[in-house]
Amino acid sequence: MLCQQCGFQLPENSKFCHKCGSAMANNAQQAEQAQPLPQPQPQPQQQIQQQPENAPVVGENKSKIGIILGIVGSVIAVGGIIFVLFITTCRYDSCFGRKIIGGYYCSKHACIDPDCTNGGYSHWYKDVPIYCGIHLCFADENCLERSLDGGSFCLDHTCIELGCLERSNLELNGRRYKNYCITHTCRKSDCTQRRFDGSGSCEIHVCKEPDCLSDSSYEIGDRYYENYCITHTCHKTDCTQRKFDGSLWCEKHTCKEFDCFYETLSNSEYCLLHN
Repeated sequence: MLCQQCGFQLPENSKFCHKCGSAMANNAQQAEQAQPLPQPQPQPQQQIQQQPENAPVVGENKSKIGIILGIVGSVIAVGGIIFVLFITTCRYDSCFGRKIIGGYYCSKHACIDPDCTNGGYSHWYKDVPIYCGIHLCFADENCLERSLDGGSFCLDHTCIELGCLERSNLELNGRRYKNYCITHTCRKSDCTQRRFDGSGSCEIHVCKEPDCLSDSSYEIGDRYYENYCITHTCHKTDCTQRKFDGSLWCEKHTCKEFDCFYETLSNSEYCLLHN
């Protein structure tokens, strides 16, 4: 044991210190008093977390998210179905047939032209599908033929003039246009021939004067112009011959005097001045 005063090493149960003489009982008592009493250790308390009253519950949140996602997915699915039906279903009223490729109608309601890429709805005649509005001839409601490419009329109702797609074979104001359209038909009311190039009349009814494109074969009052126009026809009332150059009369009715262009007298080859 140790002396509490001087720290000298002493045998056990010594009553006095051999060095400083201090009593060991006092040392032991002081040691006991000096020794701090053991303090009780506080017990760890479990901390209880209190949740706020309005805190959301994790399970409920997940459930709501799932419902929302389900609704959104259903809407997308329904929209997709409607879109697919729209792009694949015939557009004819009350028809649910499948569209033909590249068209808007099913095979029952589509144009019967195999080369039709316009997807046009076919017209019907006596419960029989025919051509669409693009390929059906528009000349007559009773015509069921296909119109020519680029035109609105079939071959029988199209002008036969090369490159012309206007209508022919029609009646207008009592006039019959048979093979040519109005633009290419002779202006002569009872003629159905083609107009002469650059003229309003056909080759038969155009003035026979070279390079003249005026009409002939027409009446003005009591006068009939048969072969020449009014400009090139002799002024003699009952004559239809060509005017003599520089004169108002034909060669027959122009004075035979040199450089005289007056009208001849009856039963004479000369005018009044040279008779």
